Order: sequence, then C-alpha cells, then structure tokens
Amino acid sequence: MRTFIGSLLLLVGLVGSVSAASYHLNADGTGDFATIAEAIAGAAPGDSIRLAAGLYLGAGNTQLDYGGKDIVIAGAGPEATILDCMDSGVPVLRFENGETRAAVLRDLTLRNNYHFYEPTGVIIDSASPSLLNVHLEGFGGDHFYSGVGAIDCTNSSALLQDVEVRACYGRGGIRVSGA
Repeated sequence: MRTFIGSLLLLVGLVGSVSAASYHLNADGTGDFATIAEAIAGAAPGDSIRLAAGLYLGAGNTQLDYGGKDIVIAGAGPEATILDCMDSGVPVLRFENGETRAAVLRDLTLRNNYHFYEPTGVIIDSASPSLLNVHLEGFGGDHFYSGVGAIDCTNSSALLQDVEVRACYGRGGIRVSGA
C-alpha cells in the first residue's frame, strides 16, 4: 500500500511539473514553425515564441491574433527584429479575446501599414496584454478613418512599457477609450 501511494504521489508530482514550451523562429522560415501565425496556433498558454533577429514579412508573420492565449512573443530587440506589414491595410496584431497581461509582445518593431478606413496597427479590445519595448512606425489612416493607426485600445487595462510610436501620419498614434 505504501509503495502504491508513493508511486501515485510521484506520478502526480511529475504531471504537475510540466513546463511551458519555448519555440524558436527565424525570419527565413526555419525553426520550430515556418511563420509566427503557425507558432501562435501551436502554442499553449504559458508558452514562449522567440523570434531571431531579422525581417519578418507576409501574412503569416503579420495579421496575427493571439486568439485568447496568454503567450509571450519576444524578438531580439526592436532594432534587430522587425515585422514589416508592407502596407497590407489590415491590422498587424489583434488582442480581442480576453488576453491578460500574461499575453506579452516584447522587444521588436512593427512597421509600415496604412488604410483609408480601418485601423492598421495593434488592436486591443476587451483584453489587457503587455507590450514591452515595442516600436511602431509608419502607421496611419486617411481623413475618412475614425480610428488610429499604431495602437487602438478599447475597454482594456493593457500595459504599455517602453513603447515608442514614431513616423506615423494622418491618424497614426495611440487611442485609448473605455479603459
């Protein structure tokens, strides 16, 4: 009986000690996943996605959605890791599914997006993620646009720390409402 209880406690201890995964991506599509979107889809809450220095392009590396997952996406620094939207006209990143401050975007630059009518940068709605050491540049919208380009934050307690918005035009910048 003692052996059974000891084995059961050992098994419970091993199951409880499962650690979060850390995935590594390179801008050329090599690494644990080919794109950031694939890594987000494959990640579980608590996991980290590490982006190597480089220029990340295309729909699989922009137009991202955390999908309610509290995960970390971390670059090698804003000067070294760049997600270029190539003026796609759609938001580069969405937090809209109740993400908490444990959903982290850090140490990278998001750049180059414009649209006449829609927000194009980071959309935060009814979520409260953490953006740490993130640079946003080259976002904007025309006079028809009612939102803002770089960060549009609604009904949120998001943490923005060392976030730099620069070289935005039209209605670029940060808008916070219902916080």
